[in-house]
Amino acid sequence: RGIFRQGKGDWEHNQWAEESDRKREKLISSDEKSNSPEDIKKQLEYRRAYSIAGDLVTQASQKEKIVTDDLKQAVSQGTGHLEGLQYRLKGEESLARKLVEKSASKGISIEEYAGKVTDVLRYTSVSDKESLTNDFFVTEDNLGKNGYTVIEVTNTFALKNVPYKGINTLVKDKEGYVFELQFHTPQSLEVKEANHKLYEEARLAETSKEMKKKLTNQMIENASSIGVPNEIERIKDVVR
Repeated sequence: RGIFRQGKGDWEHNQWAEESDRKREKLISSDEKSNSPEDIKKQLEYRRAYSIAGDLVTQASQKEKIVTDDLKQAVSQGTGHLEGLQYRLKGEESLARKLVEKSASKGISIEEYAGKVTDVLRYTSVSDKESLTNDFFVTEDNLGKNGYTVIEVTNTFALKNVPYKGINTLVKDKEGYVFELQFHTPQSLEVKEANHKLYEEARLAETSKEMKKKLTNQMIENASSIGVPNEIERIKDVVR
């Protein structure tokens, strides 16, 4: 769906497209052995979700080049750096699953939930704990000079008994497109990645309640080891 920039060649684009199609068919046909009305409905939901996910990824890929360049420039004014740029675009398969599962849990349509998704394009800025707070404000200021607005900030670094610590922000460009930007220290990013594996296990339907509780407690214990960045209280939660 065009996430490769010009110059990469049609072959690489086609390889990605074919792989995406294989994943789509695997996801859609995972329950095709059963033809019950419930399973047929599920298959149709996944087909619709995959189509919507493809549109969202295409839209994000069209924004990505400019946003990435502007973000690199903004972050470079401080001491931090962007980490994991290879993951800045959410995959169609992961997004399709999210659309189906989250819309069902919230009791809304896939289309309605799709309008609320803000992490198809996502970035992570990493700074040491002595500099993170200052780097946050430097990045916000420089993004503002390029027409971006930080519309939401959630700071969980100072919270206790939580499974995740970091700063999550939503940023809107001049045309109204919203993407996610997280701020981490090397330690908080390492814990986040370790806890994500535990989270994925905890969210499985076949995981028992006892195991879910055990996994959650482990995530909380892991997060409790994260050092609090200097002057982190200066970064307030914001919803604009």
